[in-house]
Amino acid sequence: MIPLQLFTALFLPWLLGIAWLRLGWRQTARGTGPLVLGYAYLLGILFTTLVMRLWDAVGLKQAFWPLAGLLLCLTLLGFWMGRHLPWKEGGHTAPSITRSQSPWQKGLFALLIALLAIRFASLGLEILWRPLYPWDAWTTWAPRAQVWFALKELVAFVDSATWLHNPSNEIYTIPAWHYPKTVSLIQLWISLALERWDDSLISLPWLLCAGALGLAFYGQLRYWRLTPLASLLGAYLLLSLPLLNTHIALAGYGDLWLATTYSLAGMAFLQWLRTGDSRQGWLALLLVLACPLLKREGLIWILTFLPPLLIVHLSFRAMLFTGAGGLAGMVAWYMAGGIRIGELEITPDLIQIPSLGRFELALSPVWEPFYQNLFVMGSWNLLWYLVIGVLALSAIRILTHRQLFVDFTFIGSGLIVVFVTFFLTSNAAWAEYYTSINRILLHLAPILLFYILVLLQQNYAGNGPRPYSGLPAKRGEPQ
Repeated sequence: MIPLQLFTALFLPWLLGIAWLRLGWRQTARGTGPLVLGYAYLLGILFTTLVMRLWDAVGLKQAFWPLAGLLLCLTLLGFWMGRHLPWKEGGHTAPSITRSQSPWQKGLFALLIALLAIRFASLGLEILWRPLYPWDAWTTWAPRAQVWFALKELVAFVDSATWLHNPSNEIYTIPAWHYPKTVSLIQLWISLALERWDDSLISLPWLLCAGALGLAFYGQLRYWRLTPLASLLGAYLLLSLPLLNTHIALAGYGDLWLATTYSLAGMAFLQWLRTGDSRQGWLALLLVLACPLLKREGLIWILTFLPPLLIVHLSFRAMLFTGAGGLAGMVAWYMAGGIRIGELEITPDLIQIPSLGRFELALSPVWEPFYQNLFVMGSWNLLWYLVIGVLALSAIRILTHRQLFVDFTFIGSGLIVVFVTFFLTSNAAWAEYYTSINRILLHLAPILLFYILVLLQQNYAGNGPRPYSGLPAKRGEPQ
């Protein structure tokens, strides 16, 4: 019975996502299948955690079969609603892989599939054989889930001072009590299915999360008109990153979930900006809103979506006025000594944002740790050499072609977030002691690699976008 419940817990959310996503993706366009499969798992498991929150809010105890029954009903409803919707051929239907590829391409394609299958099998065994290991897993995410599993309700966690002054059996404390609940709820969902606590099996969703990332990555590259082999090679480059593999094998951190959610949101967002496809826009919006539910850093990553939106929707003159207004606002803010509204405080000396933290502002040139982590140590293979090389060779085209420029404002905003975090705040210590530098970069790495692959395809495959005119084109017109 336990294997059935575990299988249900792992794949019912995925099936739920497929049932509803397929309603909007009835076209057999290139990349549709892997794209839907990848996004379906992430949306399905995130929706499952929201159902668990609602279940607790109405006063019901956490129980697997009642929750699974509700998800199953929603899944069947999704399939029932789509039962009569005809499949249509899209504007760029994918040719058969076996017909469109030469023999050596077919062989390389099969080899990459085999290598990925072997790698995922080994990562799955790593998860099954290893007890809960990562620091944050057994100090934050898992202890909270374990308490919820024992009590079958989402009891509150508070800071230690509040806990000491309120000796109640209804509240608990951990050092990172303020972290979002979603990662712990994913672990709780598996524990409810097992009817026991298992340090290894609660981490299996990390393997599925990585699989969803790879599927969606491949599907979005195909949707951008990369060839099947180029798209699979890109997915292989992503899924072979040592740091990403570490976060799968040593499952328990929340960074893989945030990296997947943010990157899948970013890929859908760039597709929406390029084509005006409302389905991509909705995917981006749903996942953007989910980022803060996974880690507090998700609030900051949301800001990276604003610059490209402004560029797309403002005329060149409006952008100049907006830039001038922003510069004037910055000068006024500095002259006034910053702003203070309740607990929100942004001054030249510090940034304090509720639910995010307090950060002292100071210039910290931590170039050496960045150089060591990105270019010398083995966490990233040759990713950052590829990034620097492609961006340098494509600099002129990025500045002169509209779509590439708009996309770069999104990627550049993410790089600015990384720079401000480590070079301008007290978080420089995270870089100096090598504690969080790579974990933050992991959030950005998949969408950055996606952009680099798009740059290579659009610049060197004879399929480049039109020159940037200084005026934003309407979404959906040829780029």
